[in-house]
Amino acid sequence: MISKPAIKFSQFNLKMYLLTLTVKELVQYTFVNIFNSETGEGYQRPLDPNHYRKISKYFINEDNPILPPTILSAINEDKCEYIDGYLKIKDRLRLVDGQHRIEGFKYLQKVNYERYKELENMEIPVTVLSISENDELYEINTFIDINSKGKKVSTDLAIRLRDSLRDKIKMYKSKKDLIESITTKTALMLNNKDNLSLWYDSIKVSPEIKGKIISINAFCQSLIPIVENFLENRDISIEDVDNEMLNSLVQETSEIVNFIWDVIEIKWEDCFSKYVPKFKKEYNLQKGTGAYSIHLLMSECIDSSEGDINKAKDQFEKIINVSEISSSDWITGGTFSGFSSKSGFKQIVSRIKNNKDANKQETNK
Repeated sequence: MISKPAIKFSQFNLKMYLLTLTVKELVQYTFVNIFNSETGEGYQRPLDPNHYRKISKYFINEDNPILPPTILSAINEDKCEYIDGYLKIKDRLRLVDGQHRIEGFKYLQKVNYERYKELENMEIPVTVLSISENDELYEINTFIDINSKGKKVSTDLAIRLRDSLRDKIKMYKSKKDLIESITTKTALMLNNKDNLSLWYDSIKVSPEIKGKIISINAFCQSLIPIVENFLENRDISIEDVDNEMLNSLVQETSEIVNFIWDVIEIKWEDCFSKYVPKFKKEYNLQKGTGAYSIHLLMSECIDSSEGDINKAKDQFEKIINVSEISSSDWITGGTFSGFSSKSGFKQIVSRIKNNKDANKQETNK
């Protein structure tokens, strides 16, 4: 146990503490909650040796390695106690962000112990999240937010764990929570072999899985406009969503997605393999570019059909059938490469609709 001067504060009723720990204390009193495939516990991928070795090399080569960014950590609320401006830490801290920096110090300890001894008393700013049973989602969401915005860090496991935690507490604090749960369960269902889906075995749901066409994070994000639009036209209270209703919403979303991609496969058959899994990596159609754009088109159809899914399906199919876009437009490095923003997806939708003005506008850029 260690006791450190700390500043207590809160955000949205989540208790936090700001303090400093020495390099030695961080090495000794922190750990990374790595996913265990046998128990299903943990949410972080294994540490990247190339990353933490580069950090360690920086510590060796730099005379005065300054590290102002805060280390973000978490601990169960019963394992810490705040008294008279001091935080008593009774267990090791879970590293949410900054784990490679700490591992860099651990590696330095092995390869250049003298240099490590020179740095072990350097103080590092640390934020500690005090996590209760109802706060577990905050830790997972924080990890996902940090690592899905600007960093190339896999959040696949964290997304799955977040959904499991929501099942456990059976509570949605906002419509966003409900939408995230529907999209996650839909992705897992479509990726499962028990479902006859074009997306079977195509979605990367864990960092150790290689060779898939799209991550679960990107796929779920692409589904959000569809789910938002069909929920918008229904009088559903978040508090009334039980397991039966949730499963029904997931089933309906899955059926919509399967319909969409059955139409797409017929229209642009060259973009798909005859074998399972059916994706072809040389095409963008099932990557983020295509998934976001195609799902955005369906969300527009649902919106213009005022939530009538059958009308939306008819409208979507008509648009796709008369579209002048060909399979070759989806080739990686071709027409739609670089259309990776929301405005880009909207331009692709306009082109699918044979909007000549959109074609002309993009050509003149």
